[in-house]
Amino acid sequence: MNLSDIRKIVSARWRFNSDEYPHIRTMSPEAHRDFSRSHILKHAMKSLGKMAAISEDADHVEPRLQTPHAEMAVLIAKMLVNLMQLADSYGITNEELERVIRDEDV
Repeated sequence: MNLSDIRKIVSARWRFNSDEYPHIRTMSPEAHRDFSRSHILKHAMKSLGKMAAISEDADHVEPRLQTPHAEMAVLIAKMLVNLMQLADSYGITNEELERVIRDEDV
């Protein structure tokens, strides 16, 4: 799977429309864009908080005990979904992301 495949799945499954968020019917395009970005960031922060909690909890157990792999996989996937949505909201293409990852010091 590549960024294009992920973006297609994300855009098909998770949409910011009036079916999911009825109050956006009355929003201007700019307000809708701003709401979408803010909501995406809230989801990302929520996932990061959960990752931090899991990781911090693991600091207090025996080193041989692993951080819950399956939970982290789900949270990382959610972050990827959020990041792809955020890229879409800013009009950032897959090619731009790939170029930055390849050519920049990220």
